[in-house]
Amino acid sequence: MSKKRSTKPPPAVKTSNAKRPTAHQQRQQLDHAGQIAAIQRSQAVIEFELDGTIIHANENFLKCVGYTLDEIKGRRHSEFVDEAIRNSDHYRDFWQRLNRGEDITGDFRRIAKGGREIYIHGVYSPILDSAGKPFKIVKFATDVTMARLQNADYEGQVAAIGRVQAVVEFGLDGVIVNANQNFLQAMGYGLDEIKGKHHSLFVDPTEASSAAYRQFWLDLAAGRQQTGRFRRLGKGGKEVWIEGSYFPILDYASRPFKVVKYATDITQLKQVESSLENTVHSLSSAAQELTSVSQQMAANSEETASQASVVSAAAEQVAGISAPSPAPPKRWERASRRLPRAPTRPPVWQPLPSKWQRRPMQPSPSWEQAAPKSAM
Repeated sequence: MSKKRSTKPPPAVKTSNAKRPTAHQQRQQLDHAGQIAAIQRSQAVIEFELDGTIIHANENFLKCVGYTLDEIKGRRHSEFVDEAIRNSDHYRDFWQRLNRGEDITGDFRRIAKGGREIYIHGVYSPILDSAGKPFKIVKFATDVTMARLQNADYEGQVAAIGRVQAVVEFGLDGVIVNANQNFLQAMGYGLDEIKGKHHSLFVDPTEASSAAYRQFWLDLAAGRQQTGRFRRLGKGGKEVWIEGSYFPILDYASRPFKVVKYATDITQLKQVESSLENTVHSLSSAAQELTSVSQQMAANSEETASQASVVSAAAEQVAGISAPSPAPPKRWERASRRLPRAPTRPPVWQPLPSKWQRRPMQPSPSWEQAAPKSAM
């Protein structure tokens, strides 16, 4: 008996519902994995539970804080903050926000191994599950400690300059952006009175409309510094002299984006200099006048001397005409002139007698012998 052939179709082969990823999806997965690897190589990365317990940290983060992974794994994030922050409401609110799924970005002061202070710039990012709920926190960060120290140094220097000098900031068009108290005090204005106004507020209208003034601001906009003494007008038109420099401030591309002026009020010094100049001018005029008078007196003296010479010559001429000629000497006068004269008695040096022995000095016999008989 022959078997009847079944007419039922063979059972269908069951296939899996899972779909193999497409080439696009594979590339996307590789891209994501590559980006995560790049972030791990370039940034400090640390992972936390929602309660702040440390799960993992990469080598960059460990190097930044000075710990090994075994030293911090399983410990709390609060190990990296000081006690004041740890017990603050701000710190508790910080973790509540993260648990709600909020990202928090900024610069954070942290305590590394040994109490060393560091600054980290980064973002705390909650990682969400398929239901959109956070299940862990990942922080991506960069150590900015050296940059913060350098900025603090720069800020300290700028603050020191601002305490001793007048400082005012302008846009490249000359509009006032800000000014410190020293500048406001020198000019007599409040900040609200000058902010948003043009620098020409401080200069004479004639100067403000000049070509030199326009070129002044064109040079600053081109990055050329201007230094010197400047006459300015304060509130109410009072004259103010300022010595200082206008510095164009450059951006990262070395392009000017604003102008800052650092200056010193030298109004009193200028007044002293002006007074000295007037004194010197007066002394110079007096000296010139004295020189002129002296020259005139010298000329008058020369004229008087010349006239005296003429009178003297005339007097001598008159005296020569009227004076009689001398009479010839008589015979006995001529004979007496031929007689020899007695020699001059030499000085006799003898010691003075004492008080009780003084007596008249006797003439020297040698002198009597030396005298000629004719003289006696």
